Amino acid sequence: MTKTVKKVSKRIDEVEKSMEFMNQNFESSKSESEYLKTTITEIKSEHGEMVNGFDCLSTDMDEFHERHVDLQIRSMRENLVFTGIPELSENEPSEQTEDFMKFQKEVNDRRKLRWPYYKEAKQQGQKTHFKRDKLFINGAEIGPPTDHHMETDKRQQQETEGARQKEPPRRGPQQNNDRSRGAPRRRGKHS
Repeated sequence: MTKTVKKVSKRIDEVEKSMEFMNQNFESSKSESEYLKTTITEIKSEHGEMVNGFDCLSTDMDEFHERHVDLQIRSMRENLVFTGIPELSENEPSEQTEDFMKFQKEVNDRRKLRWPYYKEAKQQGQKTHFKRDKLFINGAEIGPPTDHHMETDKRQQQETEGARQKEPPRRGPQQNNDRSRGAPRRRGKHS
């Protein structure tokens, strides 16, 4: 009987040691798990801040792009050089010269997107007019819902596709349909 008591006592000691070992491992795993949870929480909050910062930067970039386009339009409007247009008199009204002026491609593309709205409103007898690339119907600005995802907006394409390839220089006559209608040739850095 003493042998069995010794065996049982020995087995109990072994079980206690293994339980102590398991308890130490459990405590270590528990502390590691808590550390990982706090780290993940910190990473999530930093990620949220980064997303907010990125959204702010994206909004700022769009705003700066719009300002850039506006400044470019204003600069071009006051620095145009016309060739091939006969001068009628020195005091020619600005309305006649405005017929020859063209906006830059991006503005023209935006106007083309809004043109169906313009025609429809005109047919309905509403007061409509363009101011640069913005359409106003009865005094309210109107635009297509997909304005920021135009296919012709090269900046948006570069953001989604990466850097664009360098275009080879054109040689020979240019294939521009506006030239056949007597559109002016622009000179300078804004052509």
